[in-house]
Amino acid sequence: MFVYIVLTVLLLATIPFLLGPIAVKSMLTLSARPEFTVISPEDGRFPPEAMFFFRDVYEQMQPIGFELATYLVNPDTIPNMTGYLAVFENESAQDTAAAMVVVTKIGAPATMAFVIEFCTSYTDGMSVSTNNSHDPECLFQLPWKRMWKFPAMKDLGLLYQIHQAHMIREGGSTKKKNPIPDEWPSYLVATALREYKAQTDVGCLKTIDQGQAFGVTLIGALYGSWGMTWPISAIRRARIRKKARTLLAELDLPVHYETINYKSRTNEQTAGPPQLPMPRSGVPQARPINDLSTFSCPCCEGTIATYASPGNQVVCPICRQDVITPTLL
Repeated sequence: MFVYIVLTVLLLATIPFLLGPIAVKSMLTLSARPEFTVISPEDGRFPPEAMFFFRDVYEQMQPIGFELATYLVNPDTIPNMTGYLAVFENESAQDTAAAMVVVTKIGAPATMAFVIEFCTSYTDGMSVSTNNSHDPECLFQLPWKRMWKFPAMKDLGLLYQIHQAHMIREGGSTKKKNPIPDEWPSYLVATALREYKAQTDVGCLKTIDQGQAFGVTLIGALYGSWGMTWPISAIRRARIRKKARTLLAELDLPVHYETINYKSRTNEQTAGPPQLPMPRSGVPQARPINDLSTFSCPCCEGTIATYASPGNQVVCPICRQDVITPTLL
């Protein structure tokens, strides 16, 4: 009897590891035409939780030199997931930051994830980011994408201070210029496609549906599914916390810092959703995704996504060179 009980427990324990990769491989797709749409804080599309979160982030970003550039929504690039973004810029330092709320609509109620990330891009293709997420990455690590995580760090001034140290340690030589407000949707599309294609090159993703989407390979499904399944997920999160403490010690900063749970904080709000600040340049006019065209940069072969008509000059978001849009897209 004892043997049967043990075998039953082991079988139940292995079910997530057997079914998880199958579910991920069959269900997870990434659109080859990701959509980032500029939205106004007044049009009612933000969940109340996102509005409280963006207000709190805005109040901390201004004292450290960041201005609100734009709000965007990313609907269903991944099925059943919608991302809401508030993008910030430090124009003098050429650094950017994004407050992100990701709503997952699988099951009821919907779940939400809250993240703040500082990011700096360089003309040599390097990207350095520092965020306060506690979740492990689901895709493979890429050599040009350097990321530090400090789970649930509340003090964004401290997080930016760490990001500045991160740039010194792992950044490139020359920073890219930040996109102007009208460029943010096409810039984020190009950035997403660059990562998807890089993940395809290393065997995590593959193109499907005649190039209209990216699917997960078997090894990518195993990595993503098993990495988010207990106890592996708990081990990976513990490693993230340990690395954060190690980095703080190396930077001569306190290894213990104040944390925040944004989910519980937004649930504690008793007043109605706050009025969000307007971006510094107002709200750029949203453009339909069908107007967006993509082509390869002749200088760096990076993907350029643009609303510009053929024959017009655009700036490549990867190498920042001036490029003329081809006549036939």
